[in-house]
Amino acid sequence: MEEIELPRRCFDLRKEDVQVRHAQGVHNVEGEKDPSAYTSPAFFDAPITPLGWRQVDYLREHVKNCGLAEKIELVICSPLLRTMQTAVGVFGGESYTGGGGAPPLMVENAGQSERLAISSLNCPPFLAVETCRERLIENDEDVLWVPDVTEAHKSFAARGMKFMDCVIESGSPSLNYPGNIPVRLDLPSDVTDN
Repeated sequence: MEEIELPRRCFDLRKEDVQVRHAQGVHNVEGEKDPSAYTSPAFFDAPITPLGWRQVDYLREHVKNCGLAEKIELVICSPLLRTMQTAVGVFGGESYTGGGGAPPLMVENAGQSERLAISSLNCPPFLAVETCRERLIENDEDVLWVPDVTEAHKSFAARGMKFMDCVIESGSPSLNYPGNIPVRLDLPSDVTDN
């Protein structure tokens, strides 16, 4: 019987967890001026700022240059606009041109961003979930964001572990991602109705 040598990656069932905090949001800027802005309903679903978009562009370039972009199998983010803008801007496809028969992952000018639409082609699937947020929030203000200061690795790692514990404990089928790329796009309901 002939032996077949399989690539090492066939036996490596580990997944890497890469966590990215959202780029600078309008609420961050307003909260610096007046901390009560963090609790204002006007900023609950705040978009990212022009500086935030520059941060997204820089991180996207870094993710592509270091080879991480090819390794991402799934992007999980909060359904808040600022987190979706950050995730799609970093891990989404190229600019959407309307071709290829696939809808955009992010529409043009999302959140009054003055940004082009982003394609859903050639990028990992995205899952926007809010399941664990309420169990992880310790303060209504965005107390972890400070301009030009990076959160300590130990603190960030502890929050990441807390999030992963929450995901594992939830037992929610919507979070049970087996590592398979979906066979079709997850289309918006208004598109699938047509």
